[in-house]
Amino acid sequence: MLFRSDDVDFKIDKGNPLAAHAGFVATTCPKCGRPARRETDTLAQWLCSCWYYLRYVNPRMDDQPFEKGDADHWLPVDQYIGGVEHAVLHLLYSRFILKVLHDAGCVSFREPFAALFTQGMICKRSEKDGQLYKMSKSKGNVVSPDELIREYGADTLRLYTLFIGPPEKDAEWNDTAVEGSFRFLNRIWRRVYETRDVLAASAGLAADLAAMEAPERDLYRKLHESIAKITRDLEGAFHFNTAIAAIMELMNAIEALDVDAASTPARRAVYREAVESMVVLLSPFAPHIAEELWRELGHTDSVMRAKWPEASGAAMQRDQVEMALQVNGKVRGRIMVSAGADAKTVEAEALGDPNVAKWLEGKTVKKVVVVPGRLVNIAAV
Repeated sequence: MLFRSDDVDFKIDKGNPLAAHAGFVATTCPKCGRPARRETDTLAQWLCSCWYYLRYVNPRMDDQPFEKGDADHWLPVDQYIGGVEHAVLHLLYSRFILKVLHDAGCVSFREPFAALFTQGMICKRSEKDGQLYKMSKSKGNVVSPDELIREYGADTLRLYTLFIGPPEKDAEWNDTAVEGSFRFLNRIWRRVYETRDVLAASAGLAADLAAMEAPERDLYRKLHESIAKITRDLEGAFHFNTAIAAIMELMNAIEALDVDAASTPARRAVYREAVESMVVLLSPFAPHIAEELWRELGHTDSVMRAKWPEASGAAMQRDQVEMALQVNGKVRGRIMVSAGADAKTVEAEALGDPNVAKWLEGKTVKKVVVVPGRLVNIAAV
């Protein structure tokens, strides 16, 4: 019986359809010429997922799987992001297939992916037994994103998912905690709309360090410290949760500044820059709300085209720094000192602090170690 690929019954409920096709199974041994049974264990359906990145380079090519010149130009993949379950199977097979292709001269690179980031699982407690599991229908702990989007919006869902914890670790989903992200986005929305007249009138002002008083100087410093931290967290570190936390802290600082139409130009300029920068910093996490707020700030182009804020070293400079005071390794107090104070000045202020003096009563100071900008440790017996 001859084998025809178009008469295989793929509706068979169990087993391999080829195994039930006599025309495929019945064959002749190429060595001895006697009747033989053809192997029906074929390639797994996920094999193509091990070399798909080669195909993506030129998906419209119809005469070969991929072209060497294109693959060598665009690959290897700069960054691979996947679940931990990929580490043993998918990635191992991808490396094996690429090494075969490399040895065959089909590509010039030996590794498919230059960098790997493995994210954790989102878990939720099962309604059936109360245990924490990876989300699955069988455990009855799946959360429908459609319902959350209808109630809170896509930005809330995205923000909460990224804020839930370090992306490389498993995290527990909490339905009530979604409300926190929703409330935070509403705070930003209200702040921009409630002060939109002040923001509009301040559009042409430029922040001037020399003209700032303490309140706006503090906000300006916080803004640029936030820009520096968020940028570090996003550039290859994938620390989305701490970046969002920094935006929340910046929002607190913005709300703490009293500003209205009668405020000085210096204060209004800092306020405008802080709000505008915060919207840009928020845009990767909540693009829809950020887009609306960006338009409310008077911009006609998309926030996605806005220049990413740059941290200013001058803005982040502090007149004073807080330093911990330790006596024999234990923190006994804190002091504020001039940022440019030398070690001897800091030592004198530390020894003169009342809290430190109390712990030095009846003791002799043997050594004082000053760690600039951080702490003073006093060794005493």
